Amino acid sequence: MNKQITTCSLLTLTAVGLAMGGQSELLSKQATKQPVMPENAVVMTTGNTNQVTQNNSGPFQVNYNSPGVVIGNGFYDYQANGAIGKRMVIDDSGNYHLTFISANIYTSDPGTNTTRGSFYSFSNDGVNWGLDDGTGTGTISPTWTRIENARGGFPAIDYFRNTSINGVGGAAALVSHYNDPSLNGAVHSVGSIDLFPGQGLWEHPEFPLVPGLPAGDDQPIWPVCTVGNNDVVHAVGSVAPADQATSPLAAYYASLSNPFAQQFSPMQAMANFPGVYIVPDGGAKAFVSDGADHILLLFFNASGSAFQDTTVGSNALYKFESMDNGATWAFDNVTEDTPLNFNPSTNVEDFEWRSWQHFDASFDAQGDLHYVYTEHKSTSSGSYFPNAFRLMYKNTTGTETQIFAYNDHESGNELVGSVFEDGTSWNNPTIAPSGADLGGAFQQIVGTPMLGFDTNGDMHVIFEGFPLGDVDWANMPNGDSASAMTHGDVWHTMSTDGGSSWGFGSEIAGSLTQIENITNSLGTDERYPMCPPMGMTAGKVAVSFQTDDVAGSYSYNGTGALSAVPGDGTDYMFYEHDNGTGTVYDIALVTSSEENSNEVAKGYELAQNFPNPFNPTTNIEFSVEGINNVKVEIFNIKGQLVKTLFEGTVSGSKSVQWDATDLSGNVVSSGTYFYSITGPNFNETKKMTFLK
Repeated sequence: MNKQITTCSLLTLTAVGLAMGGQSELLSKQATKQPVMPENAVVMTTGNTNQVTQNNSGPFQVNYNSPGVVIGNGFYDYQANGAIGKRMVIDDSGNYHLTFISANIYTSDPGTNTTRGSFYSFSNDGVNWGLDDGTGTGTISPTWTRIENARGGFPAIDYFRNTSINGVGGAAALVSHYNDPSLNGAVHSVGSIDLFPGQGLWEHPEFPLVPGLPAGDDQPIWPVCTVGNNDVVHAVGSVAPADQATSPLAAYYASLSNPFAQQFSPMQAMANFPGVYIVPDGGAKAFVSDGADHILLLFFNASGSAFQDTTVGSNALYKFESMDNGATWAFDNVTEDTPLNFNPSTNVEDFEWRSWQHFDASFDAQGDLHYVYTEHKSTSSGSYFPNAFRLMYKNTTGTETQIFAYNDHESGNELVGSVFEDGTSWNNPTIAPSGADLGGAFQQIVGTPMLGFDTNGDMHVIFEGFPLGDVDWANMPNGDSASAMTHGDVWHTMSTDGGSSWGFGSEIAGSLTQIENITNSLGTDERYPMCPPMGMTAGKVAVSFQTDDVAGSYSYNGTGALSAVPGDGTDYMFYEHDNGTGTVYDIALVTSSEENSNEVAKGYELAQNFPNPFNPTTNIEFSVEGINNVKVEIFNIKGQLVKTLFEGTVSGSKSVQWDATDLSGNVVSSGTYFYSITGPNFNETKKMTFLK
């Protein structure tokens, strides 16, 4: 792509309404390279500023074995409760704009860490990250830039398509929330407008306060934004009520039509927009536009709250959609929202597939909308059945496609082969672990999917997944193995045919899907992957994510830290991955009838080992109809043979014992292992856990 270089000539300043005094201030700020912040701004320094010499790849040293470029480091590792929103964009000149939540220091109470905030980084090539130095040469000064002047965070980002701010377009528009020092630390949302692309010269238009909110309620926070036609910035925040069980996270909309204005327009309650038939509870949300007049707010609404009428809508994704750049809005559901089953039950058959708060939406180059989201087996109480999930795609015409499913409680639509950690490594495999057990609060087996397009028009979906066998036994909360958490990895799949099939080769079709683990870093906790909605290099997927070596979140402040604190903090990464070059898994989805016929015809049975987990020995029982030659083998998580336990002729039942030694008689390391039985026309594999 051709890169545009921002100049500082007065002729480039074409914004409507920008007075001569504003022009002088703009040029002065660019010349002195001082961030534009309120008068009482607190200047922070970054935590780890050791230069990377290899490949001139960024301002921070590499602390972990994750792939990519380290663009920042800090002590905060909790980016979102569900949908992340847009935090990375590629502008029309091919430049990258990226924002994360971070903190300069660690405090044992994350909720009072005054150094937490939104941090920004810019790159014109995906290799060198920091800020454009303003010389017009495209030189990047390595740095990690703090946005707010007080405790803040939960940002969203987009960019100006037109030339209303600096004559060339491409400047970042960002929203976040912060504890306003001028309001005694009260929390509310604020905008941040970069005056020149990538230079970090921020103006901060405020969001007007909503009058008359109940005592104890916060002003709209957790904002998201998108930029529409004529460079209008559209933003939505959610009120944080004092009691979220009895009051919704009400969504409020505002806009900024002049990037040099001091305030957004007055905030409007979206519950009062025409056609709304539920109580909008907009905690998790995503805001996107086609860069012109088509704008969409996507949000999740849960059932089970005191304020929600579950006879009207239940556990669904909803949208506010405008076709005229925010002048008028229409409301509708995106996923199934008919009332759920009210019959209290623990049977999975009484649960229904419903969407969850992990989702994303993006426009393609033709202006068509595309959605990706997770679904769980849900109940009318808002809960869901553990270990029953699927990743879904929906196009602009409403056609819905299951990318893949995982459900270990009923036959049909099952993921064939073990890929993700589902909790059977824990002490009591009959009790599925909670989300906190698997990977931290709100994180479920597969989560935080995001969707974007490359310059060929191919569609990419990235998501967070917890790979089988990568349990962080070294950092168990309170030393309790039943509460151990799993290291996350970044996963990827793509479609070249508009979402009909998913994978990395032309042969992918029908019931076969391919996904790949693109980080695959054993012992490293990679989370919150993000990709830009458009502009990725053809043949590649661009992702950003956070990484450290402790599973779980040490910054989650809902019930206290869920994990230990990594000594080197958390690294924030950018990685451009070649499609299909990670660890690829072929997923075949079987139907109920196929599975049942296999059960009848297989003529053998492999039992779950007992005890499990075990130390120092475990028993494996199996049975075979007729007389057959069989082999029972042990493999590690890399698929390498550890030991052959039995090889010979069997008729009926047999039990073998493994003492956790390998072929040489050496005791193996703690972790997950697989045992398999192989016969003339059958093979089955199960997993087990050895704990020293």
